[in-house]
Amino acid sequence: KHVVSGSEDKDVRLWSLDSGECVKTFSGHTRYVMCVCVTADGKYVVSGSSDKTLMVWSMQSGECLRTLSGHTQEVSSVCVTPDGKYVVSGSVDQTVRVWLLDSGECVRTLSGHTHFVFSVCVTVDGKHVVSGSQDKSVRVWSLDNNECVRIVSGHKDSVGSVCVTADGKHVVSGSADKTVRVWSLDSGESPCVRKLVGHTGEVLSVSVIADGKHVVSGSEDKTVRVWSLESSECVRILSGHESSVTSVCVTTDGKQVVSGSNDATVRV
Repeated sequence: KHVVSGSEDKDVRLWSLDSGECVKTFSGHTRYVMCVCVTADGKYVVSGSSDKTLMVWSMQSGECLRTLSGHTQEVSSVCVTPDGKYVVSGSVDQTVRVWLLDSGECVRTLSGHTHFVFSVCVTVDGKHVVSGSQDKSVRVWSLDNNECVRIVSGHKDSVGSVCVTADGKHVVSGSADKTVRVWSLDSGESPCVRKLVGHTGEVLSVSVIADGKHVVSGSEDKTVRVWSLESSECVRILSGHESSVTSVCVTTDGKQVVSGSNDATVRV
């Protein structure tokens, strides 16, 4: 029913999908809001900013409940574990941090990337974190022992976005090399199982549709593309944005794609 967006105007906004109107504004960050996510129960919004902090907001009241401080550079990506216990963040300081949502305490710092961390996500079982970096690699980390358990390489340029398929078997990554790649999380398989080619600019965001059969990507080329995971073909191109598409996601029913752009709009 709602979409949450973050912007260079320093605010987080809550929009109604029915009316297209902004129904709530969350203000508190002192610089650009780089990333947002919502907890599975819908009670909290978590935002990351170039002010180096994360903020946890009450969806109902719009109040900032706590500020998570520790990153030494801008926070580029944020997600929450499926059980709602942990916040995971990626930063330009080259680290991934894990925080307790309830207290705001940083309980883990995952180090290993050799350049900016642009994107993080958590596997469906909540046991692993996946990160993408300007060092061109995708890393898989264990939340049990904080170790990097896998490094997958193949992109020719920075990895700006990562997500995990609903069955937890594959990671999807978007890169400045203009491709989307699909990687197997099964160590027995060859890592890269699909390469999706078609965008004419950097791929800035990727998302997986819940049916597990399609991937959505947003690009610097101003388009959103929908890809078949079975055929590796682009089955739809969504045009209309007037600048780079920096963020894409899919509604839980799998029927609508939501995209955010540098043209200062959110489109459905």
